[in-house]
Formats: sequence, C-alpha cells, structure tokens
Amino acid sequence: MRALSRSSYIAGMAAAVFIVLWALPGTAGAATTTFTFTGATQAFTVPDGVTSVNVVAIGGRGGTGGGGGTTPGGAGGFGARAEADIPVSPGQVLFVRVGGNGATGKSGAPRANVDGGFNGGGNSGSADDNSGGGGGGASDVRTIAPGDTGTLASRVIVAAGGGGGGGNSPSAGTNTGGGAGGAAGADGSAGTVGASGVGGVAATTTGPGTNPVTAGENGGTGVGGNGGVSSGNAGSGGGGGGGLFGGGGGGGGNELFNSSGSGGGGGSSGFVATAVNTSVTVDTIGTPSVVFTYPGPEPGEPGAGDLTLDLEAKKQALKKKLKFFATASVATTLVAKGKKVKETTEQLAANQETKVKAKLKRKARNRLEEKLDDKGKAKVNVKATASAQSGATATDTVKVKLKD
Repeated sequence: MRALSRSSYIAGMAAAVFIVLWALPGTAGAATTTFTFTGATQAFTVPDGVTSVNVVAIGGRGGTGGGGGTTPGGAGGFGARAEADIPVSPGQVLFVRVGGNGATGKSGAPRANVDGGFNGGGNSGSADDNSGGGGGGASDVRTIAPGDTGTLASRVIVAAGGGGGGGNSPSAGTNTGGGAGGAAGADGSAGTVGASGVGGVAATTTGPGTNPVTAGENGGTGVGGNGGVSSGNAGSGGGGGGGLFGGGGGGGGNELFNSSGSGGGGGSSGFVATAVNTSVTVDTIGTPSVVFTYPGPEPGEPGAGDLTLDLEAKKQALKKKLKFFATASVATTLVAKGKKVKETTEQLAANQETKVKAKLKRKARNRLEEKLDDKGKAKVNVKATASAQSGATATDTVKVKLKD
C-alpha cells in the first residue's frame, strides 16, 4: 500500500533554522538540531529509531525601558534556560516556538507603547514621555500545532521570558529611573521615587503573575500582562514575560509622585509530567533558542554518507498535477522541480514509498496538450533532491510519460 504524504503536519518546516552535528566515525553519535528565532512556528520531525530527545529551551529577554536625560529606563529581565529529556515517537512532529526579545521602550513623546516578544510577551504601557520595554516571549515545544484546540496544554517544555523594564520619569524637572524587569520566575522592581509604580509579580507553575495595586495588567495562561500606562509626564510599566503562565505587567508611574514606571514580572517555566532530568536556570546571554539532541546513527547504519533516493512513475493522463513515487533510505525533505513543473516540497519517511504531486506550469500544460493531440504521447522530466537532517543529499530524475 502506498503511504500518504505527511506534508500537512510539517507546516512551517521551511522556516526552521537547523544545524546538525554527527559524532566521529566508528562511535555511536549524537545529532543536534538548533532552532533560532524566526517569529513563526517551526517544526521538528523525530528521526527513525529515536524515542527520547534532550531539549534545551531559552526564553526571550525583556526589553529595556525607555529613558532620556541622565537616568536610563529599567533593564529588561533575562529569560529562563529550561532543559529536560522528553519521550517521543519516531516520525512524531513537534511544533517549536522560539520566543522573541521584548522591544526597547520608546524615549520621549508622543504617547505610545511597545510590543512584547513573540510567543506571549506582554506589551508595555503607553506614556506621554518614556514607555517601558516589552516582556520577553517564551520558548516552547508542543505536540499540537498553534491555533488548534489544546495547543497550550500540549506544551512539553516551556522556557519563560523575562519582564520588560519600566520607563523613566522626567516629571517635575527631574530624572527618576525605571524599575528593572524581573528575570524569568522573578518579580519586577518598582520605579524610583514615589509609590505608584509597583513592580509586576512573577508567575508560578500554578498561576499567572499579578499587579494588585496599580494599573499594570495580570498575566494569563501563556501570556504576560501589559504594563500600566503613565499618569501625566511619567514613565509607563514594562510588560510581563510569557511562559507556562505569564508575569504581571509593571505599574505605570505617576507625575504627581514623580515616579517612574516599574518592571514587569517574569513568566514561569514548566515541563510535561513524563519529562525527566529537568532543570531551570536563568539565562545570561539573551539569545532565545530551542535545541534538540538525540541519538545519531550507529556504525554501519544509514547516516551522513548513506542517503539514497529512488523515483518512479507510471504512465498517466494529463492533469494539472503529475504524480510520481519517491523512496529514500533515511527520513528526508524532498524538493522536486523541472522546466515544466513548479517546485514542490514533500517529507519522506525512511524506506517508505510516498506519493508526490507536482503542479504543471500553465504554458507547459498547454504545449503538452497540443503534443498529445498531435502525437498521442508526451513526457515530462522531474528532478528531485532529498536532503536529510544529517546534511546528506541525494538526487534522482523521473520521466513521467503521458497518454491520451
């Protein structure tokens, strides 16, 4: 029986940025796939024979609060570094969301706020003068695609984002510094001078962070709260960090008290119940990522130098799409194209025949119809290249014969 394509499960794979490393020849190896920030969902297909992956996820950093004069805005908090061994199944598709760093707060008028980082970072509050920074987005791995029911509950590892720093206040002719955003799992600090800018509270593994006193918003499941707006010529609060639960937004400053905006709270990190060897620390670099490490090929097994590709096609009637069948020795990404067909991408499992459909170019189809009317037969050549995660490639060409 011919296997159906799994292309519907790997949406976003083209956006993935990955690097693969193999061990030295003659030893059992380890392969590593690294996903970096793209601002979109990416996908990782578990290789054949792999039943457990080590995952290291680093969440986004909160943005620095806006500032002017002699005192800067508050610093953004760093995201978390979460690590665990996660049970998986060969061929399973995991959906990867690498968090974004929160935007730096705006300095000076007009009233505005800035965005939190991709994947749950809270926005800063708006301010007449200096706004806070956006909260950092979380980095996570899911078994259900974002947008589908149950996606948040399917997260197997979450590295929280840090809170955004508060904007400073130039009110009453002075400069007061904004409060710092909390690192993942930590509270934001209050803005200097006055009592109106309370720092956002960090999320925990059981619930979101809050801001019980000021206008900063509470966090929610997966998302940080937005920072509080400023009152008059004062700095606004920083956004809360995203995470398993999001941190609370920092409170906005108050011109009456000459107070700056406060920092947002950090989000919380977490793991699926079946994860083992778990650990959570605070990142110190500020470059979000998700890294998978898993067993590489044993000596003599198909690996970096052993990828083969075989294409075959049966005679068929002319339609908008040609079909042929592809088989590769290891799991690969197949790219097929030709002078008469548009480029198409398909995912191939190891040693499993997969149906591939390539769409004909319109002008080529018209010429093929004329040739079939004139001679009763025609052909189309399709060249395909298979690329394994090991970096190995293989090519083959198939001749598709057409009939009336």
